[in-house]
Amino acid sequence: MPIWSYQGSVWVVGSDPLSTPDNDNWGVAGNGQTPAEARQLIRRWKAQAKRELAADFSLRSCPEHRKTWDITLAMEKCALWIYYRVRKG
Repeated sequence: MPIWSYQGSVWVVGSDPLSTPDNDNWGVAGNGQTPAEARQLIRRWKAQAKRELAADFSLRSCPEHRKTWDITLAMEKCALWIYYRVRKG
């Protein structure tokens, strides 16, 4: 499940949790991800969800899988709008 975290003015997307406040190493982390990196990560999550659905069609009725898919689509729309000001229906 992806982790979205907000610290200061930077949104960080990834599967690893952020550092704890007592070990704040933002100088190493840099300025977050580039638009291409964020969109590539979202595409990987979508591809993984599609593979899981193809392997087990009963996931179509699973609320957890549906929620993850909806969140992934919402993140894709947000990334397109934030980085490129593109609305994709």
